[in-house]
Amino acid sequence: TGGITPYVEASCRTLSASCATNTTTEPGTVTSEDERPEPAPETFSATAAAGQGVKERLDVFLTAKLEPMSRAKIQSLIKEGHVQVNDAPETRPKYSLKLHDRIHVEFPPPVPIEACAEDI
Repeated sequence: TGGITPYVEASCRTLSASCATNTTTEPGTVTSEDERPEPAPETFSATAAAGQGVKERLDVFLTAKLEPMSRAKIQSLIKEGHVQVNDAPETRPKYSLKLHDRIHVEFPPPVPIEACAEDI
């Protein structure tokens, strides 16, 4: 035997262990939640310049800059308060950008997904 079977068995043991509030880093290794370093939030910043974004809707401007993110997702980020224009929260996707507006987006941390194997 050999090949992929030991890897699959180690992954299954690791997945079972990680469902008890632990997370997998490498096949066969488990690190507890409190040992993992906190990732820094991801951000994006831009300035509306002449010919680039001026008089354009905020959501349309960000959709062009943050490909492949959908316009619907960007609108959600704006409405949830994750976007600032000139250091003030802007919650209107239809906000019309002006010359030299400073746009800053702080992406929320990803929601952890819990997947646990079930007995068959």
